[in-house]
Amino acid sequence: MPLPPEVSVEEAAIISCAVTTGIGAVRNTAQVEAGTTVVVAGCGGVGQAIIMGLVQAGAEQIVVIDRSQAKLDLAMELGATKTALAFDSSQKVQALTTDRGFDYAFDAVGAPSVTEELSQLLGPGGKLVLVGMPAKGAHASFETWSLVGRGITILGSNYGSSVPHRDFVELAEARLSGALPLAKLVGERIQLSDAATAVQNLPKAEGPRSVVVFSQADGP
Repeated sequence: MPLPPEVSVEEAAIISCAVTTGIGAVRNTAQVEAGTTVVVAGCGGVGQAIIMGLVQAGAEQIVVIDRSQAKLDLAMELGATKTALAFDSSQKVQALTTDRGFDYAFDAVGAPSVTEELSQLLGPGGKLVLVGMPAKGAHASFETWSLVGRGITILGSNYGSSVPHRDFVELAEARLSGALPLAKLVGERIQLSDAATAVQNLPKAEGPRSVVVFSQADGP
C-alpha cells in the first residue's frame, strides 16, 4: 500500500528505516506500557525514534544515554525526561530512576559492553531490548543468577519486529495526525555527489538523520 502523498519523500525515507526500527521496538517487540520507566542507550536515528515511540506509549520516565551532548539536547526536544553522557557512571544513571531500577532498557548501540551495563540497570521483571545491530560473533556476558533472580527478559528486535505493509502506513498516518513529528528527525539534505563523504563522517555524526536527495540528473 502506498504512503499518503502528504508525507514528504524525506519522511518516507526515514519511516522505511530508523523510524520503523525504533518505534517498532517499542510497540511491537517490547509492548511498552504507560507509566513505566525506561532507559535508552544510543541517540542516533534509531534511538531518536525509540524516544518518540516511548512518548506515544506514555512512558513516565525516559532517560537517554549518549556520547554526544548535541544528541542528548535533541533527545530532550523529542521527549526525554533526563539525559546522561555515556561516560557517566552506571550508578549515576541508576540514580535517575527509583531504587527499584528501570522497567525497560533499550540498547540502540549494539556494543556488548553497553548491553551488559543496561542489564544491571533493570529492576525486577525488567525487559532488556536489543535494537542496535551488533557485530557478527559479538558476545555479551551476564551473571545469570542476577538475571534469573530479578526475572529479567531479554528481547531481540530485528527491524522493530515490524510488518512493513502495515506499520509503514500506520506511521505515516500518525505523522499526518500530528502524533509523530517526523520532521524533527530529518537533518541535513545531502546531494548524491556528497554521499561518500557523508558515509565517512558517520562516526562523528551529530543531530538528526541526514538524507540523500536525488535529482533527475543523478539518474542513468
